[in-house]
Amino acid sequence: MSLGATALKLCSFCGKRIKRQCPHKCEAMPIIEYVDPFYGSIVLNDLKDLDTARLNGDRFYFNGKPCSLKNHLVPRITASTCCIECSKAQSRRSTRRRRLDVAKNLFMSRRFHCRHVGKDFKVTLDHIREILPEDMLCPILLVKMDPDVPSLRPSMDKIDPTKGYINGNICIMSMKANLIKSNITDPEVFRRLADLLEGTSR
Repeated sequence: MSLGATALKLCSFCGKRIKRQCPHKCEAMPIIEYVDPFYGSIVLNDLKDLDTARLNGDRFYFNGKPCSLKNHLVPRITASTCCIECSKAQSRRSTRRRRLDVAKNLFMSRRFHCRHVGKDFKVTLDHIREILPEDMLCPILLVKMDPDVPSLRPSMDKIDPTKGYINGNICIMSMKANLIKSNITDPEVFRRLADLLEGTSR
C-alpha cells in the first residue's frame, strides 16, 4: 500500500490523462494513486470531497487530511466516512470475534433460518458448545474446520431429520461434509459408498 506518482499525467484543464504533452499546452499534474491489495488502485485525483462523493454516488472520497484515529493519509469510504486502513482493521477484529465464538454463530444463524422458514428450533447454546469439538476437527472428513473457508465452515445438521432441531439430535460438521451427508440417514448407503470407493462393491 503506497502513494506514488505514475508515468501518466492528468491535465488540469480538461481532466484527461495524457502521456507526454497536453494538447491544451497547460500545466499537467502527476496522477497520484493509492494502491491497496483489497480495493485495488484508486486514483486520488479523481476523488472529491464527502458532499460531492455522496452526490455522485462515489464509493470513496479524499479530503487530503489524515484520519482522526491513526492519522492514515488514505482515501475514505463514503458510506461510513472511515478511512480504508481503519475499516480493514475493524474488519479483521470482527473476523477474530466471529472465530472466537463459533457456537454462538451457529446458534444465531440456524435459529434465524428456522424462524424465517417457520420451523421449530429448540436447541440451546450450551448444548452446541458442549458438542462442538474442542480441536475444531470435522468428525466426517477429519480436517480442521475454519470459519473463513466456505467449504470448511462449521455447520449444524440434524441426525434424524424427522425429529427437528432439538438437543441430542444435532451434530456439528464442516459444510463440505454436510453437503455429502445431505438428508441421508440410512447407514447402509454410506457403507455401499465406502465399498465403492475401496473398490469392493459388487
